[in-house]
Formats: sequence, C-alpha cells, structure tokens
Amino acid sequence: MNYRANLFKKNILTQTDTESINFVESIHHALINISDNELHIELSNGDIEIFPIEFSDKDTFTSTHIGQFKNGTKFRLIQPIGVSLEMAMLNQNSKGGFSIGSIDTNGWAIHFFLTDSNDLRDSYRKESEKSKDLENLMKELLSAFENGLQEKFLEVGKKIIPLIQPDPMQIYFYSDGEEIAYKLKANVSMFTSEEQQTIEKIELK
Repeated sequence: MNYRANLFKKNILTQTDTESINFVESIHHALINISDNELHIELSNGDIEIFPIEFSDKDTFTSTHIGQFKNGTKFRLIQPIGVSLEMAMLNQNSKGGFSIGSIDTNGWAIHFFLTDSNDLRDSYRKESEKSKDLENLMKELLSAFENGLQEKFLEVGKKIIPLIQPDPMQIYFYSDGEEIAYKLKANVSMFTSEEQQTIEKIELK
C-alpha cells in the first residue's frame, strides 16, 4: 500500500554527498511503498524510483535495511518497530515512518512520517526550529554539569527530554550527543519515572 511521505526532520552533520541529500529531500510528499526487499518511490513530479534493499539488522526499536542510490552511494533505510512505531504513529497521528541516511552514522539522516495518500503535511519548519532549540539546550546542560549546577542541570534536562522523546537516539546527530547521553544515563535517578523511560531508550555507544 502506498503512503504519503512527509519530511519532518533533517540531521546533516556532513555535506559530503549533496546529490544524495538533495534526492532524499525531494521525497517530501512522494508516495512510498516499502517491502522487505524494495523501496518504491513515486515523486511529486510523477517520476518513479525503485531501489532494491537488503535487511541489515534489527534492535528493540528499529529495523535497518541497506540500499544503493543510482550514483553508487549506499544508504541506510531505518524504520521504527514495536513500541517505537506505536509512539511514532501516536505522536504524529501517522501510519508510521522511516529515515534515510548515510552509512556513516556521523554523516546525515532525513526523517519522514507516513500518512494516507491524500494527507499532505508541512511540519518540517516547526521541527527544524525545535532542533535548533535542542542543540542550544544540550550546550546549556553540559555547561551546568561542568559548573556543578545540579538544579540547572535538572531544569535543562527536563526541557530536553520532551524534545527527544519521539526518537531518543536522535541526540547522536548532534556534536555533543554522546556526552549528553552519558550524562543523562548517569543521572537518570534525578528524573521522574516517565522521563526515565525516555532516557532508558538511549543506547550508549
């Protein structure tokens, strides 16, 4: 079944492959069908792109396939599963979602949620602003920790958690992400049980 792809977040750490990035951005509002071995894309201009994909790995929250663009560059196709899929559907009132990114996890990733074919949305601008807020909050959190400001650390942490709750692993797309992950995990007892659930979904690298 075809669903509408709606771009809602971009994490671009390196612009080493602008051709691939530009193509994936053009998937916004395309009709998508993802099977076990194929990614079928009908772009807004009517062009159809089909990419064979192969299963790579699966964890508690995501399933990853590997594909290859026409320029020879390989990409990761990541789909939420289980509780992660349920949360994505609930938070976005969607049918699911997917991300396409570089093989290098420190490269780039572009995220979409899926809706019915007649349900086109434009939520990227709002999410883009949120990402900037998150980056600034992460810097504040590290500053509070380094200066021993426990109350400030907790205050800023409580602002970060709702922003990463739909996808806690997104913090790794930011330069301070790994350090933030360790700080939150090490101080998880400071937060409420609901906040702890989000922190516990962050897998340490």
